[in-house]
Amino acid sequence: MNNQGDIDFSSVISIEDLDQKTLHGISETYHSAKAFMENQKWCLRILESFLGIDEGYILGVFLFKIIPSNENMEEYLWVVVGDLPPLYLVTEAAPTPAFALLRYIEEMTVWAEAAIGQTDRADLPPIEAAFSRENGFALRTRLQLLREYLSENYSL
Repeated sequence: MNNQGDIDFSSVISIEDLDQKTLHGISETYHSAKAFMENQKWCLRILESFLGIDEGYILGVFLFKIIPSNENMEEYLWVVVGDLPPLYLVTEAAPTPAFALLRYIEEMTVWAEAAIGQTDRADLPPIEAAFSRENGFALRTRLQLLREYLSENYSL
């Protein structure tokens, strides 16, 4: 499914257009995001990659154009990686990297609170971290820092 119209492409930079210094600076998060996307069974191939937000190894927000295994799947997806669990997000209601990060915070807050309370896991974002109270508290702390980052750097 072509969801290109959902995205503000002026808010991202093609990985191919980055200079060597910038590419070197994002290499850890970019390779992490790319590997995460390539490991999804429904992602047949990555066609294009875009940088949205880069804060070193702490945070990276990337946009990928993929060939999905199912024609009903979106071909553009956001991936948030860094010093936190990686997650892919659809572009609907997230036209920019900042909105994708906001959606990440919303989705992962649900996971963190469920882990802290040890409540039902149904409908939680699919992450590989152990579903423990300790991980819930650690994630909640990181999410608060991401909220502060968003409010200081973006007007949403």
